[in-house]
Amino acid sequence: MHAEYFITEFLVRILNVKCIIIGEDFRFGYKAHGDINLLKFKGQKLGFDVIIVTTCKIYHKRISSTKIRQALKRNDLQYAEKMLGHTYCISGKIIHGYAIGRTIGIPTINISLKNRKLAVNGVYAVELNGINKHVVYGVANIGIKPTFFGIQQNVEVHLLNTK
Repeated sequence: MHAEYFITEFLVRILNVKCIIIGEDFRFGYKAHGDINLLKFKGQKLGFDVIIVTTCKIYHKRISSTKIRQALKRNDLQYAEKMLGHTYCISGKIIHGYAIGRTIGIPTINISLKNRKLAVNGVYAVELNGINKHVVYGVANIGIKPTFFGIQQNVEVHLLNTK
């Protein structure tokens, strides 16, 4: 999609954008022809503001969503969280499992990944929000359940101090 068309049709007509925040090296559109100057010019003509933020760096390296995903893929959660500036978190809906944990006295919940693949397989201490009024603590296993004929990645959380 050509840069000017993206601005007029998508940003202005469809989204009715009033302000856009971009990085100082932002490029967009067909063959990356759109740049900051085009956005500023069109913003003045079409009535939206353009705010440019400086590039964030860690260890003299530019932070990007690609680098965060790569760190997660390497299971380098510490570096990913440093780039994010906060604890890595996921969200999803609770789904019904086979209730095997309940039958052996280990209450668990399963969280739907909705076809997302998390790169951070492993066992983690977690906080769950939104289950009740208080934070619930647990131990999450992110990975395949080979014992139960698993073929896709799951998030299963053992709820601590609950019945």
